[in-house]
Amino acid sequence: MRGGDATDVPVLLLVYRRPETTQKVLDVLRHVRPSRLYVAADGPRTPDDTASCAKAREVATNIQGSTHIQTLFRDAHLGLRRGVPEALDWFFQYESAGIILEDDVVPDPTFFQFVREVLDRYRDDKRVAGVSGNGRGGPSIEDSYTFSRYPHIWGWATWADRWELYDQEMSDWPRLRDEGWLRSLSPHRDFERYWRHIFNDTHGGGIDTWAYQWVYTCFVHRIVTAVSDRALVHNVGTGIGATHTLRLPYRQPDVTAMSFPLQHPPKVSRDQLLDRWEDLHIHQTRRTLWRRFRTSTRAKLRT
Repeated sequence: MRGGDATDVPVLLLVYRRPETTQKVLDVLRHVRPSRLYVAADGPRTPDDTASCAKAREVATNIQGSTHIQTLFRDAHLGLRRGVPEALDWFFQYESAGIILEDDVVPDPTFFQFVREVLDRYRDDKRVAGVSGNGRGGPSIEDSYTFSRYPHIWGWATWADRWELYDQEMSDWPRLRDEGWLRSLSPHRDFERYWRHIFNDTHGGGIDTWAYQWVYTCFVHRIVTAVSDRALVHNVGTGIGATHTLRLPYRQPDVTAMSFPLQHPPKVSRDQLLDRWEDLHIHQTRRTLWRRFRTSTRAKLRT
């Protein structure tokens, strides 16, 4: 990809049963015409999902021109916890780096050039886990992107060798938890308590997800993600029909085209101020803990 144009970056599109939102993503892909498109689709969870799953697959592969398409269409339903990591494993059998889009994440066309340039810049820098066009709210920054401990997986990209680090089973979590490892990452107790709860639930299989394991992997290896200074993608899949994201605790920023040439940060170093802002306003670590405390207290009062 080094020296090529934005359409040289291969794209993995993850689809399920939402042809309407998939169409919105395809409208952008038809415009930018990636040279290689991989489409992975989970199988229907119930017989009622069969028709919508089939339609989503039809929409996802309806791209004309020189785009080469490969598909991974499953008959059985794997769910997010298995389905997404296995799709990425499949994708990176063929590609050394690439973009991952879900069927409800609609990118701005400039997202692709932004990703290509950042992927090229940090290809050999193992401190960087990936690139995200998710954007960050909070305090403004001067550069085109900043570095975060959080991977931001709505509209992102990574390299095959970084994805190899992914630890789906979170194998060392019990030991790290008991050693107080989270305290080494942040001095804030709400951060520690929040992520301890999340990682406990994820490790125990209580959450059907793959994404918290990627957060865990990035934390363990202390690798950072390059996150755009503005929203280059928009999630159009929240609300009725969503599998998990029924409602966001914050307002998505408006999508804004990236400006070029990019203004690169002078060094690879996570922005601690923005990460803390994200703790409080995106993950809502303090508010979430307060809600749990109130729920626990009310339950005890009833007994």
